[in-house]
Amino acid sequence: MEARRGRHGALNQSSLRDQNLRVVAQTLWGAGGGLTRAELSARTGLTRATVSRLVSELIGAQLVEEAGPAESGQPGRPGTQLRPAAASVAAVGLEINIDHTAGRVIDLAGTILGEFVTSEDTRGATPGERFEQLGKRAASMVRRVMSSHPGLRLCGVCLAAPGFVSGLSQIRFAPNLGWRDVVPADLMGRAFARLGVDFVVDNDADLQALAVSRLAPGRLVADPTFLFIAGDVGVGSAIVERGQVQRGQHGWAGEMGHMTIDPLGPECACGSRGCLERYAGRWAVQEAAGLETSFDSDRLLELLREHDPDASRAVDQAAWALGIAIANTLNILDMRQVVLGTSLADIAPWTLPKIHRIIAEHLLWADFESVVLLPARPDLLPASTGAAYRVLEQVLDDPARWIAEQVQDG
Repeated sequence: MEARRGRHGALNQSSLRDQNLRVVAQTLWGAGGGLTRAELSARTGLTRATVSRLVSELIGAQLVEEAGPAESGQPGRPGTQLRPAAASVAAVGLEINIDHTAGRVIDLAGTILGEFVTSEDTRGATPGERFEQLGKRAASMVRRVMSSHPGLRLCGVCLAAPGFVSGLSQIRFAPNLGWRDVVPADLMGRAFARLGVDFVVDNDADLQALAVSRLAPGRLVADPTFLFIAGDVGVGSAIVERGQVQRGQHGWAGEMGHMTIDPLGPECACGSRGCLERYAGRWAVQEAAGLETSFDSDRLLELLREHDPDASRAVDQAAWALGIAIANTLNILDMRQVVLGTSLADIAPWTLPKIHRIIAEHLLWADFESVVLLPARPDLLPASTGAAYRVLEQVLDDPARWIAEQVQDG
C-alpha cells in the first residue's frame, strides 16, 4: 500500500497511517473480532510490525481490547485475539413516530447498554412538545448508562425520523406527523444539549435497513443486498446494495410507502390516494381488521391465529398491495432479495404465500430467477439500532480522527 505524496512530492505518512488504521479497524469489526495480529496482517496485507503498531494505537484509544490467547494446533506461543472494546465508546440512537418515541445506547461491540420506549398517541402535538420530551428521555437514559459504565464516551447521536430528511439536520416533510421543515436539534431542550455530542437526523426506514444489513456495527450479514420494506404507522422502505443504503440524488430514494397502488383508493396523509401504506401500514391493517390503532400488534396476531375473517381480509389486502408494489420495484431494481421489517415481519406467515403469487404474475423475470422474501430478525427498536450503528461506523470509517479528538480533549 503506497503512501500518497503531499506538497513538494514528500510522502504523506500521516495519510497512510490514517488509511491503514481504517483498514485494520474495518477488517477486525467485519470479522466480528477474534482475529490475532498475525491474522490481521494476513487479511490486510500490512506487515506484522505495522499491524502491531496500529493495534497498539487502537487499544490505547480504547477502541480495541485483547481477548485472550487464540486456539492453535501449531507449535509455539499462540497469538492474542482482539475484539471491539466493550462499554468504552458508544452511540445514541433515537426514533420518533406518531405513536411512540424510543432510544438506545449501543457500544462498539454491538451491546445494548440502555434503552427506553414510550407508547403514546400524539396526533396533534407540536414538534416542540414532542422533541422536548424526547430530549429529556434521551438525557435520562444516557445518565443511567454513564453511571453504570464509568469512563464511557459518547461519539454522537442520530435521530430516526419518518419522512424526508435534508442535510442530516432537517425534517423536510413527515406526512404522518404533519410536519414540514423541522430542525430537531433546536427543539431537544437543555437537558439534551448538555450531553455536548454531535447530533444528526436520518430517515427511519434507511436506518432500519442499515440495522438489518448488519449483525453488529461494521459487520455485514451474509447477503447484504436487498429491498427492505417496513410496516410502522405507514410503510417505509430502503434499497441496500452490499451493505450500503442507496439514497438517490436528494437522499429520498426508496419511498415505496407512497407508491400508488390504486389512484382511486383511500386518501393518504401525503396528499395522494391509494398509496401502499394505506393498505399495508400497521394502522391501515389494524383499521381494516376492525381494531383500534396502536403500537402493539399482538391483538391482530391473536385474531389471525383464530382465523378471524376481518383480520384475514385485512392482511390479504395488505399482501395484494405489497405484491404489486414489490413486483413493480423489482422490475426496476433487478434485486432478488426482499426483507420485511417491523409489523410486516410479524404478519409475514399470513402474507408471504400471496405476495409470492402476485410477484410471479407481475415480475418480468419471474420465470428466470426466484425472489427471496424474508422477515427481518426480531428487534423491537430497529430504527434506534440502525441510528446508533450509523454513528459508530463513523468512528470505524476514520479511527484516526477519533483518536486525534480524544488526544485534543485531554
